[in-house]
Amino acid sequence: MDRGVLVRRYKEDGHAVAFVRDGNVIRPVFDTEAGKFYPRALLEVIVPDEQPATAEQMSQLRELGWPWQEPLSQKEAALALTVWTDFVGHRTPKHTEEAAAHAAA
Repeated sequence: MDRGVLVRRYKEDGHAVAFVRDGNVIRPVFDTEAGKFYPRALLEVIVPDEQPATAEQMSQLRELGWPWQEPLSQKEAALALTVWTDFVGHRTPKHTEEAAAHAAA
């Protein structure tokens, strides 16, 4: 992260929230309980590199349901993959719990 710190908090009910803290400024990134995701807030915290996202990165994002079509740099895509995967995994806590139980078995 080039500008600010990404903070993720996980609730007991399985939901999660994430925000970027840059000094005294806090910008929400996602809230799984509300079903909200703010890609601009996420992507504004990094300085894009000159390399466009790889086809593999974009394919992974599409498979996960990434709804935005604008081009990303490799650096933006890497961050988007990490945070979007977290958002998708926690927006349906029931499935998260089932997956955790299955993994533990």
